[in-house]
Amino acid sequence: MAETPIIILPKAENASSFASQTSPLGHDADESIVDLGWHENPENVEHLIDGISNEDVFTLVRRFNKVVWYLKDAPSPAVKAGGLDLAVAPDQEFAPNKMRAQMERLYISVLVRALATVKHIARLRSWNEKMRTGAFCFLYFGLWALDLLVCGVLITTLALIVSPRVRDVLFPTAPIALVDSISGGLTQPNSGLLGSHDSVTGAPENMPGEAVESEAANFVTALASIGTNLMTGEDPAGEPNPPGQGTGGFSKATPDEVTTMIASAKDKAEGVKAPSQDKTKVPMGTIMWSKVRPAMHLLTCTCDIVEKFANALNPKPPFHPNAHRLRLASALAPIVAVSPFVKRDLVFHAASFVFGVLLFGKPAMSSASEWINQRYPEWSEKIDINNTLLYGVPTNPQLALMLLREGEKRKTPLPPPPRMAKAPAKTALPLDKSIINATAGDQPLGASGLELAEAAAPNDDTLDDAGGDDVEVTKREGSKEPHKLLRFIKGAARTSVKGAVALDKVRAKLGHDGARNRAGVVPSKRQNAISGPYQFDARYLGEKGFLYIDTNAVVPFLAFNKLSAKTSGGVSASPPLQLQPVWTMPISDIQEIRKHSGYGFKSKLAAGWALDQEISDAIGLQDRLGNKFAVTAIPQRDAVFNRLIAIGDQKWEMW
Repeated sequence: MAETPIIILPKAENASSFASQTSPLGHDADESIVDLGWHENPENVEHLIDGISNEDVFTLVRRFNKVVWYLKDAPSPAVKAGGLDLAVAPDQEFAPNKMRAQMERLYISVLVRALATVKHIARLRSWNEKMRTGAFCFLYFGLWALDLLVCGVLITTLALIVSPRVRDVLFPTAPIALVDSISGGLTQPNSGLLGSHDSVTGAPENMPGEAVESEAANFVTALASIGTNLMTGEDPAGEPNPPGQGTGGFSKATPDEVTTMIASAKDKAEGVKAPSQDKTKVPMGTIMWSKVRPAMHLLTCTCDIVEKFANALNPKPPFHPNAHRLRLASALAPIVAVSPFVKRDLVFHAASFVFGVLLFGKPAMSSASEWINQRYPEWSEKIDINNTLLYGVPTNPQLALMLLREGEKRKTPLPPPPRMAKAPAKTALPLDKSIINATAGDQPLGASGLELAEAAAPNDDTLDDAGGDDVEVTKREGSKEPHKLLRFIKGAARTSVKGAVALDKVRAKLGHDGARNRAGVVPSKRQNAISGPYQFDARYLGEKGFLYIDTNAVVPFLAFNKLSAKTSGGVSASPPLQLQPVWTMPISDIQEIRKHSGYGFKSKLAAGWALDQEISDAIGLQDRLGNKFAVTAIPQRDAVFNRLIAIGDQKWEMW
């Protein structure tokens, strides 16, 4: 993705007339909008969607914001996500931030569930819950003796699909962090506290779902650090440490995108005079990078399938509570019906025949594939699992988009997920039956209530270690001050960033396009931004103004206005200001919409670290006529993006 937004639209000639013609109000505010708590604490936000908690809504939208970056309006025939839009385009462009977001999604959607399955198997094998494990053991060997084991497994699977109650009885819930993956018994969470029930570490959280999201981010960071260490080939002992500062060891890697330069430097350090003599370097690099986009697409599709099965088994509004479960069950029921009459020898012979066809039947399979492609060109799409078994079942991003659209339909746009800067409370979750349970009279994990409470209670030593070192505030042994060198570097960086910001202001006034795009992305700490639900602080061509979303007009539109329709406290101006936009765009005419960083990625990280504040980002828009907009310095960029894609009737495709 481009590091800075560079698309610009000339000033619209008839913007004011369009707004006056399309808006029946003809004034400053979209009075049809109901504010459900855009500027309230999470505890004070009204209930947003019937049948789903506010915490679940915020979790879905928060994760949606991470994975959705670039959308195009796709014609109806191009929508191939099982009747829902937000399908992934086959030619989706690769970007490191997208890959990272999908890897974090893989951790949350797939790896955590896989680990929970492993730990539940360990619970069964441990015999800590004797009645439940004994019942499983008796039924297993009884069915094995009757040669009905496959039939029994299929019937159990069918019952698990249809009935959530059966799932709770056969596999009672327990926090992942409290279960030892080897012994299946009780263990203390790795974070030193049971502050969340759905995370691997049990770390505390301010909002439900935040702990597992932090785990996902640290999981990807750790993979990147390991990859960097593998690339640099650092010696195990490293550089000797000064006396009194511990033993040598691996230092934490600092990922750097100039990996080829580092590899060349490593070669030279090992005595290779001309690294270009290695004729495998460019071919292998080309091969690996050519597979990155397909790998990201495969990663996305894997997460989609897992999330669809999860949402089919546990549907959320506005979807029917039983329709998708019954479809899955109806597909499995015929197999269950014939399974008692199918002999093991027949299954073995059929499997070995299929294996032989796959191994030796390539010519025949190729001819058959060509014939069927000519006769029925869309056959592969029609039998795709998304268009058959999982038709109409949403992924989590699709579910979030539907909830956003539901809010817009009711004239109650969903407020952005709250962000809390304070540290989460170091208090353990209450261990009620919704958190940990057992069946058939067993004790959960075979432990008493006192043992469970002790395992979940805070362990100060483990909690302190779990947070790691903050290199900016960690004090040297015997010193009362933070690391002086780091303070000096950060001070110099702060001065440089402030100088660059001041220079950009001057260059923006002189008409420099790049400086215009960067103007205002570092908001003043005294600035009290206006952020929703219908008006947002923003800049266009470097000039201060406000994005204005009017859904009460005959044609809902987006406009950029230099005057504010309300005060910083969210109250409408008095007397009302007439809307005098610089430009307008019907929301239904948006053809493409994408997120941009306020600065380039590296510059954004450096500026945010040096100034200890958030950097405002930007949105790029393109209408059906090819006109392009770049709206920059939007503090609530994700909220604007979400409203725009939820209001119109476009069928979006992810790029």
